[in-house]
Amino acid sequence: MEKTNIFKTLTTIVIVTFTSIFITGCIPTTPSGNPTPSNQFDIYITHTNNYGESKKIIIIDGDSIKFRLSYGWGNWVSGKQFLINTTGTSSTFEILTKNSFIDSSYYITTVSANFNIPNDIDNSYSWITQNPIKPEWYEYNNFNFSFYFHTEGGAGPLNGIPLFSGFQSNGDSYIILRKLKGSSYQYYWIKTNNSNALTILIGKYQLNSIITGQ
Repeated sequence: MEKTNIFKTLTTIVIVTFTSIFITGCIPTTPSGNPTPSNQFDIYITHTNNYGESKKIIIIDGDSIKFRLSYGWGNWVSGKQFLINTTGTSSTFEILTKNSFIDSSYYITTVSANFNIPNDIDNSYSWITQNPIKPEWYEYNNFNFSFYFHTEGGAGPLNGIPLFSGFQSNGDSYIILRKLKGSSYQYYWIKTNNSNALTILIGKYQLNSIITGQ
């Protein structure tokens, strides 16, 4: 009788252990070993002071979105650019913008951590729709809408030209996007850091409301 009970106990331990390993193996993990939330996405691109660009194309909730930081000069472009391009047949994304920044492509509105969207928004902010890109200027992969911000400079290397106004000069800040999904809005925060060079880090999206950094 004792041998039978011991065998049953060992069999139960093996089954439970195997089941635990199988379930854990199905959960995607971050490099630190923790599961990645399904509504969080990684970007990790950094602005460069050399001619060229850093970009990342990701699929977020079925949408193709490209984040791009570029630096260049020439007859048709001179300066540093930050773009968020999307694909679609209509402009569906909007960006939170301070009313004083609406008419300028030099200023990006950012907020601090723990900013509650949409509850903390007052009449000093507005939602601005993406600009359509002319067909002859479509990005590859057919990105046809854009949020575009830039700084200007003269010909040649643009050393000394400030990056973009609106980011915190030191530390993290958040860009806020939204799109209509059904009868509600889905909100996105994009975490950035401007300590040494402008870096676009991670993002998260959530239906109805979202708190930056959470």
